[in-house]
Amino acid sequence: MKKLAFIIIIILILFNSMAFGSDFKVGNNNIDFDITPDILKDNSYIPIDQFKNMEDFYFEELNNDKHLIIYKNNFYIFTFNNNLVKSSEGNIQLKYKPLQINERVLVPFEFLKMIFKDKIEMNDKTNNNKLELSLNMEDKINKNDNLALDIEISNQSKEKITLEFSSSQKYNIIIRDQKDKIVYNWAENKMFTQAFEKKEIKANSVLKFKEVIDLSELASGEYLIEVNIVAENYEIKSKTKKIVIK
Repeated sequence: MKKLAFIIIIILILFNSMAFGSDFKVGNNNIDFDITPDILKDNSYIPIDQFKNMEDFYFEELNNDKHLIIYKNNFYIFTFNNNLVKSSEGNIQLKYKPLQINERVLVPFEFLKMIFKDKIEMNDKTNNNKLELSLNMEDKINKNDNLALDIEISNQSKEKITLEFSSSQKYNIIIRDQKDKIVYNWAENKMFTQAFEKKEIKANSVLKFKEVIDLSELASGEYLIEVNIVAENYEIKSKTKKIVIK
């Protein structure tokens, strides 16, 4: 009886936070599913069977509580008992473990972001082009110089917008080489205060951040840089820009 009550509570929590008819894109594939929150967050649950017909994607139940996902050249093995995912990229610790309800396997959105990485393109219904993220910097940098990066979030609407953050981290900066390999991850190994914060952007105003990045460990050559704002209520990602280290 207690187990049945627990399952009912989980279902109510999921369905109270979900709405119909949202979608997003992985590569060139539109992923449509019947239940999802209006705002996709790391703890949003998505049915994994929505991806079964997607090219390079394979999903199988290995036994009663072990499941396998293969996407391109990577594999991921997970269970419903814990938050640990074993993968070809090493062990991954999720904040939210996968669930199974009515024989459907639901995985948290944070897991999908790890699987598909930058292939996910959000159709964010809360943004509607109200916010625009831009990067200002020199595109040619001497190897021994630091990269001065100006990050600007423009509110192009006629009303104020409030960004909500679950920690002191407001963004992440990623640099990739020409083979799409991540060679710099700004947030990696950094400690952030776990406290809820808000940043308000007034109508037709700009929220600015500034970072200075040491590039001395990178070899000379061409790289791609992008910035992701880690707000809980908005998905904001910059366009990829090229930089040349001389």
